[in-house]
This record gives sequence, C-alpha cells and structure tokens, in this order.
Amino acid sequence: MDTKLIKIDELQSVLSNENETISVIKRFMQPFTLGTTLKYYSAIKQKGYKLTDVLIWLCVIQTMGLSIYQATRQGISNLVLCGEKCVYYRLLENPQINWRGLYRRLFLKYYEIVKSKGEEPIKGAIRCFIIDDTLIKKTGKFIEGITTVFDHSMHKSVLGLKMLVLGYWDGLNFLGVDFSVHHELGKNKKGGLTKKEQSLQHTKVREKDSCTAQREKELNESKIDCAIKMLKRADRLGLPVDYVLTDSWFACMELIKAVRTLLKGTVHYLGMVVMNRHKFDYKGKSYTTSGLIALLERKTSHYSRKFKCRYIDVTVHFQDVDLRLFLIKYGTKGNFRAVLTTNLKLNFAEMMDIYKIRWSIEVFFKECKQYLMLGKCQSTNFDAQIASLTITFITHTVLTLEKRFNSYQTMGELFRKTQKQLFEFTLWERLNIVILELINLLMELCEIDIDELMERILGNEQYEKQYNAMLMALKTIKQQDVLKIAV
Repeated sequence: MDTKLIKIDELQSVLSNENETISVIKRFMQPFTLGTTLKYYSAIKQKGYKLTDVLIWLCVIQTMGLSIYQATRQGISNLVLCGEKCVYYRLLENPQINWRGLYRRLFLKYYEIVKSKGEEPIKGAIRCFIIDDTLIKKTGKFIEGITTVFDHSMHKSVLGLKMLVLGYWDGLNFLGVDFSVHHELGKNKKGGLTKKEQSLQHTKVREKDSCTAQREKELNESKIDCAIKMLKRADRLGLPVDYVLTDSWFACMELIKAVRTLLKGTVHYLGMVVMNRHKFDYKGKSYTTSGLIALLERKTSHYSRKFKCRYIDVTVHFQDVDLRLFLIKYGTKGNFRAVLTTNLKLNFAEMMDIYKIRWSIEVFFKECKQYLMLGKCQSTNFDAQIASLTITFITHTVLTLEKRFNSYQTMGELFRKTQKQLFEFTLWERLNIVILELINLLMELCEIDIDELMERILGNEQYEKQYNAMLMALKTIKQQDVLKIAV
C-alpha cells in the first residue's frame, strides 16, 4: 500500500521518560491556548483546579499508558497538579460538560494553527471524510450500556461496545472528527447478558435534553443514522472535502444520498459494497453484481498492471441515482469485490488510489488503542466512558499537530522544502518500490486484495507483531538514510 499514513508511534521514545513526558505534553498543548479555546468551560472546577489543568494531566496519564488508579498509586500524580484520583473521576463524570462540543473547539483550533503557520494546501490532494467502526473490548459486566458485540476479526461475540468514528484526511494527516458509541441488544433485547447481570449494571438518571442523555440515547440508534448526523454536523465546520469513504457495511442509499447533500452537492461517495446484496439497473434490466460479471466479464473487462488485477467498470442506476460500479478480481481463482462511487468520471486507477486512503482510519484505531489507551476506561459510568474516548481524541490531535510541523525540524527549512526531490535518490525510495512490487506479487499469487491482506495481518496477533517489527526495521533504514542526506 503506497498511501502515506501518518503514524504517531515515532513519539514512543519521547514518551518513555515520565518527567520528559509531562513537559513534552505541556509544550505540545501550548499552541492550543486551552484557556481561551475552552473559555466556555472556565467556570467548571474540581476542588479548585481548572478544567483545562485537569484535562492536560488526563492527557498525560493516557499518553503514559496508565489508568488514573495506576498514576495515583505509583505516585506519578505528585509530578502533576492533582494528587487525588477523585478529582479526575469527578471531571470524567461531570454532566455539565459537552464533550462533543469541547472536542469540536479543539479540532477547529488545530486548523486555525495550521493556517496561522502559513501552510499551503497540498496541490492536488484528495480530502476525505472516512466512516468506520471499531470494537471497544471491556471486561466489566456492570459498565452502563455494556453488551456482547460481534467481533468481525475473531468471528465471535465478545463483551464490549462499538465506537463509530467520523474521521478527516486532509491530504497529510488523519484526525478524528466525531464519534458515537453503540451496543448490540440482539433479537431478545438482552445483549447476551442474563437478567441478573442486566439488573446489576450501573444506571444514572439524566436530564432529558442534556448532552449526556443524548450520548446515552445513541447507544440504541442505528450506526447509519448516527453517521448521517455526524456528517451533517461536520458539514457545518467548513472543511474542504472531496469524498466520503466507507467499507461495505455502510453502503446504503440512505447514506449515499446524505453524502451528496454535503457542501452543496460537491462531495462524492466512494465505498465497497457487499456482493449480490443489491440489484442495479443496466440497460433497462436489473442485475446483481454476479449477473453483471457474467454479462460483462468477457466483453469489457480490463487488466491493471499497476494493481495486478482484472476489473470491470460500468455505469448503473440504483434507486434514482446513477453510480459508477467497479468489479475487481485478483488472480484467476479469486473472488470479485465491488466498489461503487457517485463520481461517474472517476477511472479505475484514480478510484484505487483514493480508496486506499480509507486505511488511515484503521491506523488511527490501532495507534490509539496501542499508545493512547483508547477504550481502556473501566468506569461503570457511561459519561466517563464518553469522556475518556474524547480525551484520547484530544491527545491524538495534539500529538498530530506537533508531528505535522516538527518531525524534521532539526534538518532545517531547506530540507523540508526539498524533501520530495531528495528522497527520489535515496535507498529508502528504491527499497519502497521493491517492497510494493513484492506485495502486489503476493496479493496476485494469493488472489486477495489489500483490504483482505491487512485484515488478516491486523486480525492475527502473531502476524501483527511480525508486521510491526518489519515496519520498525524499515523505519530505521529510512531514518539512517535521511541523516546521510542531512549531513
């Protein structure tokens, strides 16, 4: 996969020292001027501490990979403001805080800072909203709203929640924009729990129209409805967007039509679709995807040397909307995959390059779970769960800003401006080309595509460790090569 996905694991060495971590996070937070950005919440205090101060230390604790209990038990809180863990817990459970609104202010502040630094938009960059969900595993059955949910990687149900995320790719970085949390009650409405387990779950009376009541209500709403609401809220942020990317689970006409209303109809939908789930109209007749393959494979299929696959591209009509449908097959015995888009002018190579951007949200999930304690909160209060997830988003945004501008600061402005040209002659670039060709060859031999390959790697703990080890080795080669250029 040749799409460059930003990883924050390069900060691991910085975050390995406790004292250094605290000073680094404080420094990273400074551009956000939290006191001004969050002035709406200035009246909220916990035992005399300002919300912004406690918020910073919650980000520190999560970045260090610790729970609040561990931080206070190990005496780490002596290095920060709040010595009592109740100060942190009371903030997380505070019903006065609109965590969605709070994060929105910080998100917009991120792009204010980017603009203030004079960064020009990347020429020709594709900007996308990306929608996907991820499993938040839990161990406590008394957590408010907890149920068993289906784990697609393990193909079985586990205790936890599903987090639906709307992210934004600006051509250089990925940021979370909004999220909702859902459970799965099942047909019997018990969520895989016994009546006794349900009765022992934490409950809390919330004001009907409060922000916390709205977040609790989302537990039972469909993910499609929540995704549409998130897109409408994001539309008001004024971000430049070209596409909305999804996987096959979200491919439905309700969402596609909602996408086409964004930015006065200038945003297109692009996503996979489940084979044979829908019937498309083609030349006056209705066909499933298999029917279209049988009709068109011999006549109009093409071979892509770049992606090592055969494909059929055809314009179809579905529920009053014209769509461009791509049917893709790797190898001679592989199964077809279907991708559709509302952009009728998009060719196959452009579609593949754009759709690969969707993997930036998978990297976001992986990095946040591995380094920023995403979903690790074990509070039984649902408000605290929402707050903890939001703090992970805040920490990720802060670290992304630092990485955006300071990853290569020691190499000088000249190196940054000529980075692309310099890399064309490096060992890293030559290795990168060979590696990509090898991956394409393996996918062709195994008759799978990049989505299936990455799902298999990230869904297997042993393969994932080997994958991470190889990435670290390649990163070392790249860093050594960069240093040679700088010298």
